[in-house]
Amino acid sequence: MQPVFPIPFNKATFYALDVVPNPSNEDKLVQIIDPEFSSVCPKTGLPDYGRVILRYIPNANCVELKAWKLYLRSFYGVGIFHEAATQAITEQFVKVVFPKWVNITVDWGARGGLHTTTSVTWDMNEGYVASVDKFQCDVFLEHTKNWHNM
Repeated sequence: MQPVFPIPFNKATFYALDVVPNPSNEDKLVQIIDPEFSSVCPKTGLPDYGRVILRYIPNANCVELKAWKLYLRSFYGVGIFHEAATQAITEQFVKVVFPKWVNITVDWGARGGLHTTTSVTWDMNEGYVASVDKFQCDVFLEHTKNWHNM
């Protein structure tokens, strides 16, 4: 838990991510979903809740699950915008785990009648990419079903 509420992102203390060796060199898609992510809007101080969907193809290492969970819990009380939170999580994951490919999507809870989904994709050969490819998380499409702009 953070010592001040809300704490600015640049003054927050985050639990360190850790890795375990990848048990094989074969490509595999790993998906980890955290349904309990929480941060705070830096402008209003209101809580933000979201579901973090991590999808990645490991390189030499896999993320250690307890460290991943505790790292995400470190955002509790941190004032950060949705887009910045998703970017920061992805940057730290890439820095520590260095996967072949990663997509991190945060499906934020609705606030003020608006629902937001943010997503960042990184590829070891291309860096940050503007669109997700064959591994795209269907959460984007799920929220547009049965909506008609008439």
